[in-house]
Order: sequence, then C-alpha cells, then structure tokens
Amino acid sequence: MADRVEFSVLERLRKTLAGIRRNHVPTMAHYISDKENGFWHQAEKRWKASLSSTATCVSSLVNANLWHDVSLREGKVAATLIRKRTSADLPKDNAFSLSFVIEGVLDLQRANPDYRGAVHHHQKIIENIAPKLVRHLMSRETKLAQVGSISEGPYPPSAYLTQLVFRVLDRCKMASASLRKVVHAWARSDINKQVSLITAASRVGDPLELAYALILAVSTTPDEKASPEDKEIFAHALAVFFSAQGDDGSWPSSNPLFHYPEVGNAYCFDYELLVQLLSCKELWDDLLKYIPAFDRATNRLAKTAFDLDPDQPGKVIGWASGHHPQLGGPESWSTASVYHFAHVLDRFVAEAIRRSLFFELNSIYMPPSSPKTSERGKKRFAEGFLDADLLYQGRKLSLRETLFDHFVAPIEAEVSNVANGGKLGRNTPMSAILFGPPGTSKNSARRNHKSLSWLASRDDRPLLPSFKRNGSNTGNG
Repeated sequence: MADRVEFSVLERLRKTLAGIRRNHVPTMAHYISDKENGFWHQAEKRWKASLSSTATCVSSLVNANLWHDVSLREGKVAATLIRKRTSADLPKDNAFSLSFVIEGVLDLQRANPDYRGAVHHHQKIIENIAPKLVRHLMSRETKLAQVGSISEGPYPPSAYLTQLVFRVLDRCKMASASLRKVVHAWARSDINKQVSLITAASRVGDPLELAYALILAVSTTPDEKASPEDKEIFAHALAVFFSAQGDDGSWPSSNPLFHYPEVGNAYCFDYELLVQLLSCKELWDDLLKYIPAFDRATNRLAKTAFDLDPDQPGKVIGWASGHHPQLGGPESWSTASVYHFAHVLDRFVAEAIRRSLFFELNSIYMPPSSPKTSERGKKRFAEGFLDADLLYQGRKLSLRETLFDHFVAPIEAEVSNVANGGKLGRNTPMSAILFGPPGTSKNSARRNHKSLSWLASRDDRPLLPSFKRNGSNTGNG
C-alpha cells in the first residue's frame, strides 16, 4: 500500500461528507413538483416533473437509502416517467430520454417492488423501451454513428451517452455477449484517442469523455479476460484523467454531448461522472491512490453551494452545473448528482478506512465474500466448533445451528443495506449471554468467530455478534 492515504485525511474527508449528506433529504424535498409526481428542473417550472431531473433525483435518494424519507409515491412517479418518450424538445425516442425513463423506473422498483403498476411498467421496459436502446447502440443510421456507441446528431459518438445506455441495458439483463463485445471495442478505441489528444494538449482532448470510456471498457469485459497490456492502458488512462484536475478540484469542460433546442448544448457534469466512476467497483483498487483528488473535488463544493431556503438556513443546499449561465440558480439534477457523489464517496472512503486498519494491524485484507445462508453454507458454518445440545422450551436444538439461524442469517440478510451505508434493523440480534458451569468453553465460543469474518468488512464497524458473558472472568458467568 505504497499509495496509502493517512487515516487522518480519511477521517476528515468522512466528516466533510457527513456534513453534506445531512442536507440530502430536505434539499430534494425542495425540488418536488407541485403535482408531486416527480422533481422540477428549474424554479419557473415547479409544476412540471422533468424526466432526466426526476430520474437523477430518484437515483440519488434510492441509492442513499433515503427515498422513503421524502413524501412521494413510487407508483405515481413511475407512471409519470413511463409515459415519456422525450425531454426538452429532443427527438422522440432518443437514447438519452429513454435511458432515464428506464433508470428512474427501475430505481423506484428497487425502492418498492410492489407498487401498483410495477409489473406492467417492468414489462413495458423489457418488451418496448429497452429494445429501442439496443437498436440505437447497434445502429449506423446517422452520418457519424458507430456500432457500439451512441450519438445524438450532428454530434459524434459520446462515451457519456453510451455508458448511460449500456448501464440501463445491463440492469435489464439485455447486454448480450455480442453487444458487450462491440461496446468494449468502441470504448477501447475511444480511450486510445482521448489519451493521445490529452497528452498532446489538443484543444479537443476531453478528460471526462476519457473517464466514461474507461468505465465502459472495464464494465464490458470480465477482469480475468483483460490482458496485461489492457490493465496498463486502463491504469494510465485513469492517471491521465486525474492529472487534468485543476487545483480547485474541477475538470475542464467536456465537449458538447448534444443540443437542447430550448437552452443550448448539453455537457458532462463533473460530479455526475464521479458517481459513475466510484460506482464502478472494478476500478476501486486503482482509485484508492486518488483519494486526495476526490478530497479536492469535495472541498470545492463548499465554495460553489447555493443556500436555497432563507427559512431554513444551511439545510437546503444546491449546486449548479454551470452549463447554461442564462439560467439562474442550481438545477435539481446537478444538486442530486452532488448528493449522490457524497454518498458513493462515503462508501469508498469506508472501504479505504477498512484497508488502512488492516494495514496498521499488519493483517492481510480479504474483501467480503458472498453471503452463505444456503443450506450448504449453514452446514459449513463454524466447522471447527464442537457442537452441543441446547435445550429450549422442551426441544433439543443444535447450538451451532441456533447461532447461525439467530445471529448470522439475520445479519447477513441486511448485508446489502449495511454495505450501502444503512443501519442494521432494530430487531437484528447482535449479542448473546452465554452461561454455564466453569470449563464449558464459553470463552472459546466468544472467540470463535472466524467463520463470520466475511461480515467484518461490510461496514465501518464489525458486524460480528458480540458474545457477552454474564459474570466475572472466572468462568462462572
């Protein structure tokens, strides 16, 4: 860990992120449309739920486990999204709009799989909307179109749009092997192009385009199939991207993605990109050395924030994308992107803290393994532990199976939630009192949690059951 970041830096960054994240819910509530069917884009259109803004706001809340803290019904918001085929006067059924329809609805279904209309909405996505995205991705219809990429004419293919389309198709399980292959080939070519342009200090070199292409390249092929040369190129591409960051924590403006007839060109937004970069777990090992860069990007937020509610000073805080100076105030989608960034960076810093602790303890770090609550996992639990009969309400139980059923399985059921920054449920058991005569291995049982160790790195605190003895250290507890 030659590039290990000092624990004090990680701790300070974590506190800064906590200060930002506490305003997530009240700020998103500020942007709820008058009809309560989504989120508005700009204040002059409070009555209208914007497609891409709503999808981005929903995603930021759902991924941060905060959706249920806002007063919106999933079915109503999803019904609004599923009917849309365009946004901001873009052509009907364009790839940008359709992708946000899918992403917004899938995130709402993740928050509540059983809302009214969910089955119909999912069917419509799979049978009608997603196939259109596949055709967009494989099309040569426009002059500048390239198979394996997405472009909105008259602009050339964009890694931002391609990554947006690919990630929603992947969530729909419609990213076939052949589709992955052509997307990967295009992304690899785009990486080479952008690295060359940026290194040559070309005015058209685009670090944000490079980062999206890198995310695509590593997301479309298994790590074991990447060649050593590919890994070197990807690591270099990441270094080129971060070297383009300014001292103020920002990156140069991207090239235009497409044109909004109403307001002008669309561009990449730094924090929207950083969300996708940090969400790409395949890059985490390489990203650890760039925590100081993420720290600079985080510190920049204090200088660019807007206080949106005079009645609640310091609680409703937004950020502008800066793409359209003629529009006053921060947009909802750029604000949501910042809060989403704060959440995913917090999760990444938590991982860095775990690794730092293992390093300080001179221990080998092992990433969390897959959950093991299957019958096979149950049989393999605490294999070196001498089982014993446990009498309870007239029944004879296995002590080992009881520990598994009442401690390991309930904690394991919440692993995804805890890994995403959530808390264990109130009724999740975390401790037990062992009692009995001396010499019955109570201390040994207390120490015997090697078979649970995969849980220890799921959050910032150990998730292992704490076996507490009732009594002194004499063994009489």
